[in-house]
Amino acid sequence: MVFCAVRSRSIDILLRADGVLLGYSWEEPPNRSEVVDVGTGFGSVTTLIAKAFLDFKYIVQDRTATIQLVMKVMVYFVARIT
Repeated sequence: MVFCAVRSRSIDILLRADGVLLGYSWEEPPNRSEVVDVGTGFGSVTTLIAKAFLDFKYIVQDRTATIQLVMKVMVYFVARIT
């Protein structure tokens, strides 16, 4: 991993594991909003958000093989992932 010698505070927040939760006002979107994670990989970002905000609908987009693996791992969230 490459780090810059000088970073702003907002970049430091986003680089933390929970940065996606701290770097955006998730309380502002109305309930039932859709969150789209493009290039989701294994869904770690989507998982963080979904655990904190249960009323959103989550859409993950990635290669078919990756999405199939994510669906197996995230059994709890299957009803909200398309």
